[in-house]
Amino acid sequence: MQNQTVEVVSEPPGLNQMQRVVDVFVAPKDTFTDILRSTSWWLPFLLIALSTLAFAYAVDHKVGFDQVAENQIQLSPSSATRLSALTPDDRAAQMQKVAVGYRYSTYASPVLVLVFAALASLILWVSFNFALGAHTTYGQIFCLWMYCQLPRILSSFVTIITLYFGGSPENFDLKQPA
Repeated sequence: MQNQTVEVVSEPPGLNQMQRVVDVFVAPKDTFTDILRSTSWWLPFLLIALSTLAFAYAVDHKVGFDQVAENQIQLSPSSATRLSALTPDDRAAQMQKVAVGYRYSTYASPVLVLVFAALASLILWVSFNFALGAHTTYGQIFCLWMYCQLPRILSSFVTIITLYFGGSPENFDLKQPA
């Protein structure tokens, strides 16, 4: 009888969550290839949520949502015209509602990020699998979406730094913050 030897080729261990986050910025191919192995997306979401909440806090305390509402109204000529036609009491009440809306939506942005990511991932997953014939899972697309959003946290940090070190509240634009 002959002895048969079987070589076992072991795959290198996958990346952990922190390595994936770092690799998004320095070696994105490694992160996106590793998503095929594991679709864990909790750390990028946590970082995104923390950065958006820090952004909301900075805007709230350095600019104020009353000023944000005023700035956004001034950037929209139709809204400014509509509000100028109101009585001072009605204008103040309307501006208060706008400010509260901006405050709630800004602080709720982590939830909005999840909802938007879920919907966008669903659209991409359906497009890739049914229109393009790919073989991906929804979890892979969702995880991919979360990791692709990580560079956007840099914008939050730049805005926070700008607000704390000399940014003008009168010129702050919530839609183009940095």
